[in-house]
Amino acid sequence: MMGKNNVKRSLIKYGREFDIGIIEGVMGLYDGVDTLYSTYELAKVTKTPVILIINCSNIGSTVGAIVKGLKYYRNDVNIRGVIFNKIASETHYNYM
Repeated sequence: MMGKNNVKRSLIKYGREFDIGIIEGVMGLYDGVDTLYSTYELAKVTKTPVILIINCSNIGSTVGAIVKGLKYYRNDVNIRGVIFNKIASETHYNYM
């Protein structure tokens, strides 16, 4: 919504003094108006790595397929990690 150049300027201006910055996306990685306003597009424009956060409250080992699908659906974004959220138990974690 700010345009690509303003997004880059804002990241440089407010991230200049820090070793790390966090850009929070909304909804899913590829969700937006034809991906134009998606987290995917933002990561491409800013050339920043992506850390996925997956709500695991209703899934088990299927999470592997979800992560693989997100990684390879459009493989021009640098997915560097995954955080599993809402793990019910150690057994549940091991399925992940």
